[in-house]
Formats: sequence, structure tokens, C-alpha cells
Amino acid sequence: MYIAAGKAQTGQTTAGASETVGDGELFVLQPGDKDAQIISRTIVTGKCYGSPVGYNGKLYIQTEKKLYCFGKKGRGTVAGLPAASRQAESNKWPAPGEAKQLQIIPYEVLLWPGDVATFRIRSLDANGFTVDEKIDPKSVKWEPFIPPTALVKVTMKASFNEKGELVVAKDPMPSAGQFKATLGDLSGYIKGRVLPNLPLKQDFEVTS
Repeated sequence: MYIAAGKAQTGQTTAGASETVGDGELFVLQPGDKDAQIISRTIVTGKCYGSPVGYNGKLYIQTEKKLYCFGKKGRGTVAGLPAASRQAESNKWPAPGEAKQLQIIPYEVLLWPGDVATFRIRSLDANGFTVDEKIDPKSVKWEPFIPPTALVKVTMKASFNEKGELVVAKDPMPSAGQFKATLGDLSGYIKGRVLPNLPLKQDFEVTS
């Protein structure tokens, strides 16, 4: 099977596009010895820069406008694609092992002076499976963290309160940095950036 995406304008093609197809057209081709057979032809909305993904008997395509899913309703098949293994459906999800790390959600934040951010914390095993979905943020120890290999050693103008919330200083100053969360032998990280609110004021009279 081969997927061909259409060109944006005459003489100009998008990434991976074919010279012979029109705007917004998607072809599914079956290669032959000398040519190819068109299995399906579809008009999609928006440019497509990513590769189509086949999963569980469906074909997924993301454009800048929409997410498309091609295939029969339910666990069917897509032309040219094998159906998902029925054996996989009967396999149970692996049981998680011993907790090895903390995952902080979200990992990265963009904040403004005076903002307060909350986080969800869970523990993961060595394979990334969730061990504990709901860890109380108040039970975690937070501290600023600067990676040993960091070329620019900076910290965020913020701190964690007793509720496990990240409170940004009210000073209208930009800053960025990371925090490390620790619970026993487990640890996890977040990073963030603080930008001042509008309107911005610059004072070039002050020197240091």
C-alpha cells in the first residue's frame, strides 16, 4: 500500500507530495509491476505534514484542520491493511511492577506573575506503567533543580506552598527553571517559564 498526498499549488508540492495529484486529494495505491492501482481516492481538508498511521484496522490521518479515521465501524479492516490480531484483545494489561519514578502532570507550564499552578502526581514502574494514580501533592517535597549539564544555571521565581501548589512571585520579571519532586526514593521533575503581563515597561536608566 502507498499513500500519496496532494500538492498545495500548481508546481509546488507539500512534503512527500506527488506531482500528479490535486489539492487536498489522498490516494491509497496498490503497487504493481509497472504501475499502481488506485484503491481509494479521498478529498481531505487542510494540509497534511505527518505520515498516516495504521492502528487496529483503521487508518488515521492528521491535517492542519481535522483528524480523519478511515475504515469500517468497529474493529473492521481498511483496504490493504490487515485486521488487528484478535489475540491482542484477549491479552490482559500487564500488572505494574515496583514504583521507580514520579510523573508530574503537566510536566511543563507557562505562567504569569502571581499565578498559582496545581499538579497531578502518579508513580510509574520501570516500564512506565502506572503504579499509583493519585499521590497527594502535599506529601511530596519540592525543591529548585538545576541539571548538572545545564549551560545556563537559572531558577524560576516561584515556590511551592504547603498545598503542593506552585506560586509565582508577583514581581514583573521573566524567569525560567525546573523543580524536583521527591517522595521517599522516588523523584520526578517539572519545568516552567514565567512571563510578565502586558503592558510591558522598559527602563533603560537602571544599570547594573
